Amino acid sequence: MKKNLFKYFFLLGFLLCIGSAFAQKKTELERKRDDLSKKIKYTNNLISKTASDRQTQQSQLNLINKQIGLREELVKTINKEVNTLERQINTLQDSLGIKKKQLVELKEEYAKLIQIAARNKSDHNKLMFIFASDNFNQAFSRLKYLSQYTEYRKEQGKKIVTTNEQIAKSISMLEKVRNSKEVLLSAQISERKKLQSDVSQKKSKLTELQKQEVKLKQDLAAQKREKQQTQKAIRDLIAAEIAKNKKSSGGTFVLTPEAKALSSSFEANKGKLPWPVTKGVITGKFGKQPHPVLRNVTIENNGVTITTEREAEIRAIFKGKVSNVLVIPGAGKVVVLDHGAYRSIYTNLKEVFVSKGMQVDTKSAIGVALAADKYKSEAHLEIWKITNGDTQKLNPALWIYRR
Repeated sequence: MKKNLFKYFFLLGFLLCIGSAFAQKKTELERKRDDLSKKIKYTNNLISKTASDRQTQQSQLNLINKQIGLREELVKTINKEVNTLERQINTLQDSLGIKKKQLVELKEEYAKLIQIAARNKSDHNKLMFIFASDNFNQAFSRLKYLSQYTEYRKEQGKKIVTTNEQIAKSISMLEKVRNSKEVLLSAQISERKKLQSDVSQKKSKLTELQKQEVKLKQDLAAQKREKQQTQKAIRDLIAAEIAKNKKSSGGTFVLTPEAKALSSSFEANKGKLPWPVTKGVITGKFGKQPHPVLRNVTIENNGVTITTEREAEIRAIFKGKVSNVLVIPGAGKVVVLDHGAYRSIYTNLKEVFVSKGMQVDTKSAIGVALAADKYKSEAHLEIWKITNGDTQKLNPALWIYRR
């Protein structure tokens, strides 16, 4: 009997550990679901504002594409939550089954104890049991046994009460988890319907934009010229810094101890750097990719484009020194921050609050984004690394905090 009880307690302990892991996983998924819901609400708001403006159709398409991605991720997250809850339900059911079996065995053992106690309930029988001992030590042992027996019976009674309470709590918890699962399943169905609506909206917008192919190619050519002009100015600036460094260090690019420490600190914060805006969604990914509308056309993004509120404040993603402020005719202003071997570059700015040589802190305001239209701005962030005198463009999405 005691072996069975030990086995039950061991299994219950194991299931409690699993239950704790489920609770932690559930909390993480809930946090992610809430975050995705906020992002979708934000993009949906931007899409709604620009829906009637024909001048921002391609921007709308970018937002719709982003919303579809967020919605797909939300559906996956909800599905993971449902699966987690399903496993939790199974674990709770197993735990409940073990507790019920444990209760049956506790009651059976307690019944036997009561029967034995009933047969020996009189004080005369107890005294006879003690006085029948062969010696004093045996008498003492029998007296101790009777005391322990009474205490054990009381403990068994308490265990029965406690187990009953645990069963009631488990049943209540099981019901709550089942209800949570039903709510999530309903939310999943709703989000899938919204996802289908987003996909239909994308197809409609894409068809409409493809009719304007000539104008889109003209716009793309103009954007490409502006980007090339901006990139050349940035490359020339960094090349001049590298040349100056090499000249002062005997032909080799060398970082000062302070610059090395700043670089190490920047690297240590990879994936945790703040966003350059307080609100926004990434609508332009890093690297080469197909044009969202034009067939057989590839575009390249040297950083990430973040759609945000109109003329949003732009802030530094890390502490450093203002390497330079550039003015690109027709493309706004550019701020380059020095973080040792790294450079964070903020383009497409309307106003700038800093000047060359200034020291800035993480999240310091450095400027205001150019308005893309009367509803929003498109902030642009790049991260470059100087290695042995050469430059390498990095994906900022891997460096800033993933919201």
